[in-house]
Amino acid sequence: REHRPAVEIPKQDTQRIFARDALNMILCVVARFLEFYRESSKRNQDAGGKEIFERMIQEEEKHIADLSRQLEELVSQEKYLDRAPIFLHFDPSELEALIPDVSTREVEGGARWDAQACVDLILDLNRKTSDFFRTYAERFSETQGKRILLSFAGQEDEHSNRVRQRIKEIQETADNAAS
Repeated sequence: REHRPAVEIPKQDTQRIFARDALNMILCVVARFLEFYRESSKRNQDAGGKEIFERMIQEEEKHIADLSRQLEELVSQEKYLDRAPIFLHFDPSELEALIPDVSTREVEGGARWDAQACVDLILDLNRKTSDFFRTYAERFSETQGKRILLSFAGQEDEHSNRVRQRIKEIQETADNAAS
């Protein structure tokens, strides 16, 4: 053993490590949102609310696929990046605190969230998530990782705007049908 050369892992680009960790952090929270929407959809006994959650499941699955591709692309740019020590440590309980407790809406073994209640919940979750990631990113100097965190916060804001716009269109269609 003494005569064997030590396997030397080259120095890693800390910017890329931070970016990798930021993507992993975001993947963690989006996966948790997906789990939340799946559980909420299963429990929800309101058809309109269930449909909203099903749409969110599809969006989160697509988001996870996109984030995973970004992470794979980043890791492929630098050998051993996937083995580099974690640079960005975060407390998962802070992210978990963003997720509402579905048991508070339980009625006779199931939840009863109508479409509007689901939209309100999603908008609140997006706002809290955006605020969390924006505040978290401000702790760091300008880096690729910080830009990834801020981009995710912006995506959550954009998602809220799309949800609001879609609700407005649905309400306008319902109003036009009623008149």
